[in-house]
Amino acid sequence: MAQHTATLENTKMRALREGIKLLQIHGYNGFSFQDLATVLGIRKASLYSHFKSKEDFGLAILDHHAAQFNQWCATIDGFGAWDKLKAYFDLFYTFGTQFSGMCPLCAFASDQQSLPQSIKAALEKNSKIRRDWMIIIIEQGQHKKEFRTDLPPTGLAEMILAVSFGVQLSARTFTHADHIHIVREQIEILLKPGSVR
Repeated sequence: MAQHTATLENTKMRALREGIKLLQIHGYNGFSFQDLATVLGIRKASLYSHFKSKEDFGLAILDHHAAQFNQWCATIDGFGAWDKLKAYFDLFYTFGTQFSGMCPLCAFASDQQSLPQSIKAALEKNSKIRRDWMIIIIEQGQHKKEFRTDLPPTGLAEMILAVSFGVQLSARTFTHADHIHIVREQIEILLKPGSVR
């Protein structure tokens, strides 16, 4: 019984890991349960033991990604503000170079108009948490004199998040992940104390 439970849990975690990759590459509407089952080497019906629908699976992906992001944040907690932002953009570079993927939030957002209402609500909740996290980083950078202080942290955070989503689409469009580093360098210039508006 314990082994059966462990096998089910292992299948569920594998489904989430592989499902996130499919989402990052194809978007929410670009893959099916059958696609996921094929990747996992199991029957499609087996997925319903873990997720009652694709909508339920989408919500589970958002929860899983939020937990992963929190774990990642803990690994950079001791970094300075700019190093945190650099690491944030490096995540996108890794997604782009490893499998032409995007941040899961960005991937969901690209299908926002056709998402189920429950996923839209969960995406908005996760995006607000991400925005609040970014505001804290900007405030930290301003307090430590790493970043300019003549612009409000909320506005700077919104700008950086918008640019971070946009550059992922640009990198995919031009099949050139180096766009992410180029944009990151421009943000560094913009944030430096003494930069012109």
